[in-house]
Amino acid sequence: IPSVLMDAWRLYRSCFVSMLILGFITAALGSAQMIVQIMGVTTVQGGNHVISITHLCIVIVLLLLDIWLVGTIYTFLGKKALEEKINLPLAFAHALRRYFPLLVVTVISVILIFLGFFLFVFPGIILLIFLMYALPLLMIDKKSMFSALGNSFRLAAGNWWYSFFTLLVPFIVFVVLIAPTEIVLAHMQLGQTSISRGGIIYNLIIMTLIMPWIYATVVVLFHNVKLRKAVNTPKEK
Repeated sequence: IPSVLMDAWRLYRSCFVSMLILGFITAALGSAQMIVQIMGVTTVQGGNHVISITHLCIVIVLLLLDIWLVGTIYTFLGKKALEEKINLPLAFAHALRRYFPLLVVTVISVILIFLGFFLFVFPGIILLIFLMYALPLLMIDKKSMFSALGNSFRLAAGNWWYSFFTLLVPFIVFVVLIAPTEIVLAHMQLGQTSISRGGIIYNLIIMTLIMPWIYATVVVLFHNVKLRKAVNTPKEK
């Protein structure tokens, strides 16, 4: 686990400027979604809650852009991890070409994970780890949609706890650093009307710096788990 985390950190540092740009865009989209959520997707008219079409459309557009960005990040980090030539325009273009399968795999994964958390928290965590390799398989290995989903389960099988504890470290760092902003946001949603500018800026900085490291960890872990599977799979005679 420590070697994976160190390799992920080195991968992050090797393309720090590009990751800083992608991390900032990710953070900006996340902050924009947070602001829209604080403003509310529903409005009260005549005592009834009415969906604000404008706010709903903004949220949908932000989510669609976020999916494209995630595909771009996995493409860029995947190429860098394999020491292949890549730049931001090429990564964006590749993610755009693969956008439909990227969207489908993301939606299916989110629905399954959400249902797992809805039924009980632990099934959601189990599915989260089983599905965490679907996007790398889709964007880096260029698997088809359902092949990526199926192979993600196969990769995680036998490596579930290894994957879980490895990813847990950067996740804990992120949660600890982002917790103050989330507490402030919770107070706002309970009745305060003003949006803390300082809280949004803090959230933006933390997400810009930490999110690329989390994605780099997933990419390094993805390659590591594939190697572990190859070693543990008996060769056919």
